[in-house]
Formats: sequence, C-alpha cells, structure tokens
Amino acid sequence: MSDTEEKLQTVDSEALPEQEAQALPSDDAEVPLSPKRRSALVTYLGFLFAIAFLFVAVMFLMETKRLENMNQELNDKNQKTSASLTGLTANINALQEENAKLQKTVEEQEADVLLMRTNADLSEDEIRSLKTQVKELQKQLNEQKKNQETEKTEFEKKLQEQTQRAEDAVKVSELLQSAMKSHEKNDLETLKSLLEQIEPLKELLCKSESEIYEHLKID
Repeated sequence: MSDTEEKLQTVDSEALPEQEAQALPSDDAEVPLSPKRRSALVTYLGFLFAIAFLFVAVMFLMETKRLENMNQELNDKNQKTSASLTGLTANINALQEENAKLQKTVEEQEADVLLMRTNADLSEDEIRSLKTQVKELQKQLNEQKKNQETEKTEFEKKLQEQTQRAEDAVKVSELLQSAMKSHEKNDLETLKSLLEQIEPLKELLCKSESEIYEHLKID
C-alpha cells in the first residue's frame, strides 16, 4: 500500500467520529413535539383556562351576592331609621301638644287665682251660700252614684235570672227529648224520673213541648 492510501485511510478514520457526533441530537437542541403530545398540551391549557374562567365567574357571583346583601341590609337599616325618626317626630309633636295644654292650664289657673284675689272680699254670707251649694251638689252626686249602683245591681240580678232561665229552658228541652226516647224504649222507670225533673220547669216548655209532656204523663 502506498503512502497516499494510508493518509486517506487516516483522514477517513478521523472524520467518521465527527460525522457520527453531528448525526446524534445534542442535549441543548429543541425536540419537536409530536401531534399527540401537542393535542394533549392544548387540551391541558384549555382545561386550565376553563377552570380559571369558572373560578372568576364564581368569585364574581359571590361578590355580586355579597353586594346585594349589603344593599339589602343598608335598605333595612334606612327603613328602620326612617321609622324611628317618624316615631321620634310623633313623640316630639305629642310632647309639644302636651306642653301647650299644660301651658294653657297654667294660664287658666293663673287667671283663676287672679279672679279669686279680685273676689277675695266676698261677704261671709256669700261664702256660706257657696258652701251650701257645694254640699247640695255633693249630696246629689252621691245620690246619683247610689242610684247607679242600685240600678247596676238590679240589672246584674235580672241578667243572671235571664241567663239561668235560658239554661233551664235548654235543660228542660233536653230532659223532654230523653223522656221521649225512654217512652219509645218503654223504659218506664227512667221516664218517671225524667218527668219528675221536668215538672218544676214545665212552664219553660213551649206549647208543643207542653203537649208532649202532658201526653207522656198520661201514658
């Protein structure tokens, strides 16, 4: 073999490792994504965006609800405050009216005092006459009270009698109905007992009930 061929073999043996090194991918080189991985990445990103959007929407709804509740509470407080102010205004007006009445009463009393001072020199006869009139008025008032109490007592007594009479009328009607049933069953002992109970109350029976009662007595 010639020197020239040996040199070519040496050059080829040195160049071969460099070509193999260039053919292998380096660690720093970017590896292109396959369609399947790219689709999975897009799906993952879309899922993250959907979660983020849903989270924002939920937070927005919660904030809106919180603001609505705050507005409702403020409205309720405003209504209560308005009601309280209305009540205070009414109380103030009532107090003002009461003060006006008291002021009027004071003025009237001052006028009476002035009138009494003016008429302080009344004669003793006139004073005695006034006292007598007052006593007569007091006597009439007492008599009226007594008459009212008497009338009230009589009214209560009459009312009680009427109530008792109504209760007795209901009772005697019920007794008569029971007596009729006993007569139908031919229960003579019970019938006799019922008729004895009806006897003192027979005047409370109506005309038709009285006829039935008399008929039961005859039977």
